[in-house]
Amino acid sequence: MKIEHLFLLLAFLCLQKAEGQSTWQNLDTVKAPTVYDHVYSVKLYGDTLVTSFLFFIKDEVKNHFHDEHSEHIYVLAGTAMMTLDGKTFSIKKGDFIFVPMQKRHSVKVTSAVPLKVISIQAPWFDGKDRLVVK
Repeated sequence: MKIEHLFLLLAFLCLQKAEGQSTWQNLDTVKAPTVYDHVYSVKLYGDTLVTSFLFFIKDEVKNHFHDEHSEHIYVLAGTAMMTLDGKTFSIKKGDFIFVPMQKRHSVKVTSAVPLKVISIQAPWFDGKDRLVVK
């Protein structure tokens, strides 16, 4: 299964179980399953204006962009090389990155542990506005 399809499937499944969640979680207690493919996502919260996810990334997120979404990324664990709008830089725990809409971005994990990030997308994100760059 291609990573793009897996991402869309995981985003859809997370969206389906999100209703009724409380408005508070300790993200230190949220763990990825022992076995998963490239990316594991948990939808945290969302409404018509914004959606937040917790992502565990084993190896990489291919170059893509969002036509109608901006994204905030906060790194909780791991390290990676991120490319944003043609510039490549390292990211680590505590880093906060803003990805404007229509800006190409990708991530290549450099740590032994998966990259664990919070991704906040505005407006509401259902995975359809993730356009992979070939």
